[in-house]
Amino acid sequence: MVCLVRNGEPRITDFLDYYLELGAQHIVLVDNASTDRTLETACRSADRVSVLSCTLDYRLYQIPIKMWLTSRFAGQGWCLVADIDEYFDYPESGRLGLASFLEYLNDHQYSGVVCQSVDLFSQEPPAEWPERGDELRSRCVWYDHSLLKRPDHLRSFSMNRVSNPAITPMTGGIKQVAFGVDRLLTKHVLIRRCRGARLNGPHHSRGARIADVSAALLHYPFDRGFRARCQEAVREGKYWENSREFRRALDVLETAGSLWTLRRPTARVLKSVDQLVDEGFLVASEPYRQYARQRSRPR
Repeated sequence: MVCLVRNGEPRITDFLDYYLELGAQHIVLVDNASTDRTLETACRSADRVSVLSCTLDYRLYQIPIKMWLTSRFAGQGWCLVADIDEYFDYPESGRLGLASFLEYLNDHQYSGVVCQSVDLFSQEPPAEWPERGDELRSRCVWYDHSLLKRPDHLRSFSMNRVSNPAITPMTGGIKQVAFGVDRLLTKHVLIRRCRGARLNGPHHSRGARIADVSAALLHYPFDRGFRARCQEAVREGKYWENSREFRRALDVLETAGSLWTLRRPTARVLKSVDQLVDEGFLVASEPYRQYARQRSRPR
């Protein structure tokens, strides 16, 4: 897996531990001019982690950097492109290890997997939000899919061969509920280049044969540094539409009272990725479910 990161010191240790335990064969981190100790912390990691440094402007070069990473390091295997606040998971992961999950994809000649982002948050006000990666995962267990939308068309779907029509683009989530931002949740960021798949932007791929099972990117953006990142993003205008998403979030945060929280009556606790399949947010075909039952690992 590959990751482009800037100022991720509070998250980096938990992030690496998660993916190494998940079963990633190798992790490549590219530090993008961090001003904290991200680089030093990452360099103390295990021997399955490589750390690079790049000072090119994120606004101009994030996509070329990520495309280069997948072409340089993917080799003959699968490559996941994840941000420092994203944790990959998939249906039946409680009984099916990562190697078996990828074996299923290979057996069916797939070369891409649709990943749906799940924005997770704590029920406390912003001043009490967690600071570090391990705290985020233990306390940010709420999600809100009350305002999900399914766009009729997403260009990246037409640039790939979709094997299961039940897998569709998704927008919305808690950022729609709390900030009025209709954010795209769908990413094609798990690909196998040796079978023709190519990264085609921060969210998309092209030339892939998309699997009949979708996966989750458990997303933890709401830490105690969220407001400061919004301020930086607005000041630098380095994200989509002049950082519109961060501008809207900052407007809400700066007018909200001290007891304001992200939790609404429509929020639910995420206990397992499998519940997202039951809700129709993720998709797992019957052949995949049958494979998982047959290959079930000891609990």
